Amino acid sequence: MKAKKYFNVKNYSGVEHSERNIFFIKKKFRREKTKPPKLYQSNIENFLLKEKADIGILTWTLCNCSEPLKIVEAISKNLKKNGYLIVAESSRIMVPFKKPIYNCFDPKSDNGHTHPWHWSYNSLNNIFKLYGFKLIKSNRYWDENDLVLLFKNSKKFNQKFKFDNHLKVIDFFKRWKKESRNYNFYR
Repeated sequence: MKAKKYFNVKNYSGVEHSERNIFFIKKKFRREKTKPPKLYQSNIENFLLKEKADIGILTWTLCNCSEPLKIVEAISKNLKKNGYLIVAESSRIMVPFKKPIYNCFDPKSDNGHTHPWHWSYNSLNNIFKLYGFKLIKSNRYWDENDLVLLFKNSKKFNQKFKFDNHLKVIDFFKRWKKESRNYNFYR
């Protein structure tokens, strides 16, 4: 719905692995009295559009998948050269702590914070550079809950990578653990 508002998109489609999620997506569009997108039940890694897309949106997927590089590669193949991609992910490395670290590592908890991948600005940006995406803009992720990036599928593969200092990453996790002790449920 926001793609239609901000990008004047007339025809849009989506790929969703879960039949149940497709049902809920269509239901939400009907509630909003908006035509739902054409939805394909598939995983993105094995999906190929007949006609490449102008704009892609990838939200909170890479932190939950088993093979993020395959997803980024598939999106690159399905997006036109110079097409745009909006990516939103939970940003949990190298940003101020918003939740205690134990939310991320408690297998008994049903708090929704257990992800196989945690991204920093640099690590997320780098995996898109591998497939020719050029970063156009990012949000103020350091004081917001999520990291949002706007990429152009420039097909430029010789970009410079920026890496996080591993000592700063280790220090980040140590400080996060220490500051998490301020919560009553410290284990």
